[in-house]
Amino acid sequence: MPGPLESASDVMEIYRAAINSDPMNYWSWYHLCVKLVGQNQIDEAIALCKSGTIEFPKSPSPLLMLSGLYAAKGNYTEAISTSMQWFTFKPAILWLALECEDPWTPHDPEIMKELE
Repeated sequence: MPGPLESASDVMEIYRAAINSDPMNYWSWYHLCVKLVGQNQIDEAIALCKSGTIEFPKSPSPLLMLSGLYAAKGNYTEAISTSMQWFTFKPAILWLALECEDPWTPHDPEIMKELE
């Protein structure tokens, strides 16, 4: 978990590593995007999530974050369109993405296999 003395770029790299370790964990995506938006880099956060939907197609997490980023930017058409894509995932997958409150604890790979 990031410490209080780590630089913003170090923290963002830690969150990127957490995403690569467990792309299903919504909270890793959330914390990284919050850091980017806090630095007025909403377009970078959108690009990150868009690429995440391609790189991790079985994870709803980048898609969940992306719809909120579009809404925050005022692009409501894209926000709604992106939100509609949530329905392509089984409800259990959506729940699993959101249930892990700790971005540092990856999901069990065996559970992930069972849900596919």
